[in-house]
Amino acid sequence: MNMLLIDPDDDGSEAFRDPSTLAGRARIHGKRAAATRARLAKGAGDRLRVGVLGGPRGEGVIRAIEPTHIDVEITLDPADREEPPLLDLLIAMPRPKQLLRVIHHAVSLGVSRIVIMRTWRVDKSYFESPVLAPVAAGASAYSDSALRAEVKEALEQVGATLAPSIFVEPLFKPFVEDRLPDLLPAGVRGLVAHPAAERALSDVPPIGRAQRVVLAIGPERGFTDYEVQKLAGAGLAPFHLGARILRVETAVPAAMGQIELLRQGPGSASHALS
Repeated sequence: MNMLLIDPDDDGSEAFRDPSTLAGRARIHGKRAAATRARLAKGAGDRLRVGVLGGPRGEGVIRAIEPTHIDVEITLDPADREEPPLLDLLIAMPRPKQLLRVIHHAVSLGVSRIVIMRTWRVDKSYFESPVLAPVAAGASAYSDSALRAEVKEALEQVGATLAPSIFVEPLFKPFVEDRLPDLLPAGVRGLVAHPAAERALSDVPPIGRAQRVVLAIGPERGFTDYEVQKLAGAGLAPFHLGARILRVETAVPAAMGQIELLRQGPGSASHALS
């Protein structure tokens, strides 16, 4: 936890529901108050980094620490806003116990949209998980879910404020044929990780620094040949991550990290290691 994230929908943070608000008080309750005391501030008068979910960042001053809550005086800098991540992630639904870890990794590395898909090798029962149900139920239920809490925890870790939109697609073919094209307008790079692909990610055409990428990651046993063909037909170029078959929770950060490195252009790898 490297920043306190203020969610305007939380009790005690109502002052920031108006996006134009740049100063005010917030009251932090429960586990997040305990985490703030343990990691960011010890007593009244302490200063800490803060940000408003979906808004700017700034500074907070602890005004009161009580057993059940913390009061923070917040001043935001309207110029200190995060640039939206240039990556949309399509993932086959992993085992429910892995989903939160996958979401945490993706949000930490920067993602604007997450689409959770059902594919042939995904067990239908995974979509009955209580972790996923709030997303399918709509935004109001999602805002109170464990999934939402995981997103906010990841944002606090990396000091970011922009949460991804999360969608559920229980039918593969209608999604690929009817809705995926909307995510792939001209200029957007589409990529699909597939163990049997002929090219490594480093062999695909260069990715521009400001180019949006749509990345698809299949289930642990990979997409079927039919699914890869459908995704490729929609504009996603197949690539592999090496000889080893990775779990979704490993493949997501591995692929996202490689994409970010490729954005930096030739020589970025040697520069990163120097």
